[in-house]
Amino acid sequence: MNSEEDTRIYDHPVVKFDRGKEVTIYLENKPVKAYENETVASALYAAGLRIFSRSFKYHRPRGFFCAIGKCASCMMTVDGLPNIRTCVTPVKNGMKISRQNAFPNAEHDILNIVDKLGFYFSQSSGFYHRRFTKPSFIRNLSMNSLARFGGLGKLPEDTSEIYDVKPETVNLDVEVVIIGGGPAGLMAALEAGKLCKKVIIIDDKPMLGGQLVKQTHRFFGAAKYYAGIRGTKIAEELITSIDDLKSIRSLTNTWAFGVFGNKIIGAVQENKLLNIQAKKIIVTTGAYERTLVFENNDLPGIYGAGGVQTLMNTYAVNPGLKSLIIGSGNVGLILAYQLLQSGIDVPAVVEALPTIGGYFVHAAKVRRYGVKFMPRYTIAKALGRKKVEGAILVALDEKWKPIEGTQKTIKCDSICIAVGLIPTYELAQQAGAELRFSGELGGFVPLRTKYSEVTDGIYVAGDLSGIEEATTAMLEGQVAGLHASLNLGYDDNNVDKQIKELLKELDEERSGPFGSRIRKGLAKVLVDKVN
Repeated sequence: MNSEEDTRIYDHPVVKFDRGKEVTIYLENKPVKAYENETVASALYAAGLRIFSRSFKYHRPRGFFCAIGKCASCMMTVDGLPNIRTCVTPVKNGMKISRQNAFPNAEHDILNIVDKLGFYFSQSSGFYHRRFTKPSFIRNLSMNSLARFGGLGKLPEDTSEIYDVKPETVNLDVEVVIIGGGPAGLMAALEAGKLCKKVIIIDDKPMLGGQLVKQTHRFFGAAKYYAGIRGTKIAEELITSIDDLKSIRSLTNTWAFGVFGNKIIGAVQENKLLNIQAKKIIVTTGAYERTLVFENNDLPGIYGAGGVQTLMNTYAVNPGLKSLIIGSGNVGLILAYQLLQSGIDVPAVVEALPTIGGYFVHAAKVRRYGVKFMPRYTIAKALGRKKVEGAILVALDEKWKPIEGTQKTIKCDSICIAVGLIPTYELAQQAGAELRFSGELGGFVPLRTKYSEVTDGIYVAGDLSGIEEATTAMLEGQVAGLHASLNLGYDDNNVDKQIKELLKELDEERSGPFGSRIRKGLAKVLVDKVN
């Protein structure tokens, strides 16, 4: 890392960034410039850091990837605490950060020898216990050595400074809790907050907004659902509306780790353990990105599309100089245009299907920049040792098999994977939701009523219930918030009518040829009643 490097975006044609006050953090005792509205990972990336950690088993380099705390690539030791997800951890002046699981350091890790001997080690997932236990006299030595080779960060021997403050337990009693602060969660909170007296919305990020805070393009659809307004602006308006309602309490940087019997939510906020007793729960935990299997797909410089959008559009940091896009759905096309707006070259958009998957309007904007589209191609290998230096692409036949002799090499310093999302269903399942697989909706999703109720008093909305557009996520959130409030006895003789109108609008959004896939998926997961 070059401490003098700064890859931040200071002049953007669309977005004005509020970085906050400049602060100093320390990476392995070296000062790094940061700003108070950045995360640790975005600040380090802006300073040129590409290797954030080493992998658990083979000590391969790991870099920035998802930006939403769903992977382990950015785990580092922060102020003595190991395994901190730095992509969702706000910077603080004087913060001390170090990389872990490497010797002598992450840049030059001699423990990477495990990767070089990968064939021997990869023969069994349980090699730690099978290959190094006999003869018995070497067992202790081998186990201690393996603990050094494989493992994440370690607590220091003296933890008194880290845990000098005892965690505080806070008990809260509320009517409605919304877990997730994306489009669905924001709308659910607003509708519930207009009727109920005590509503809490929880999100593990430094700010509410979810996917909206990284979307710089203008939305389509009806005017009342923000057509013609950029996602970043929509997020600002919704957050302001929530802040204006005294009935709603927002808890950011808060991790909901469980939904237990009698509708009790366990959550952690800094040194506080929150026990939240709710009457109704709305889960809007969104989704995380799919990836692809190809050689070297774990190199630093390979990102999920949403990770790039967060880095670039939320924290104003360029992901690189030349970014290859894999996937031509709406997300891939929008990302390509956003990269181009930021002055980043996009050599190609690669698509395994024979045709572009996204809307014509998005593809047309990218084409105007002269970007090459490559249908019936996929990525075979990422080039580079410690970071991305290029990619090898290969053509596919009608049976999706690589065609020999069609390999093409493209130089790039980043590869953006935009091949879809997977619903984050774990909390909903723990809360009692029954899951059903629907390829049309992105994977396993909860069975639910048309009111988004999955079990008595527990609701889902947004990408968790099926991968769609932001508009349908907001509509589902409204339905869930209103229905939960109605079942709590808040009925101004208009709520039921509002719900019926919203359900009609949902049907309209899903009508036509583009909605046929969604309608097919919904037929598998909608039920008349829940337990």
